[in-house]
Amino acid sequence: MFQKKGAFSPLYPQKNCKLMTNSSWSLNDLTINPDRNPAIPHRFTREKMLVLGWLIFNQKDRTFYNMARDCSLNIHQCEITVQQLIELDIIRFR
Repeated sequence: MFQKKGAFSPLYPQKNCKLMTNSSWSLNDLTINPDRNPAIPHRFTREKMLVLGWLIFNQKDRTFYNMARDCSLNIHQCEITVQQLIELDIIRFR
């Protein structure tokens, strides 16, 4: 499967991403960033709201498959949205 330009994949992290190709991580390693600067405005898309809410209410045994199913998104949309939330510093690694 080919990656679209700007697409996120846990196997092929993008530039400026905290993910490393040779490190192992899971969605369970992500947490909401309480230190994010609220003065920086951001408009949330439907996908970002769904994924952020899902991450808040599902604290363990997280998988992209379950996220996609529960949020009515496809796995690729979930991966991209998680990457965007990391880049916006809304979520971070524990």
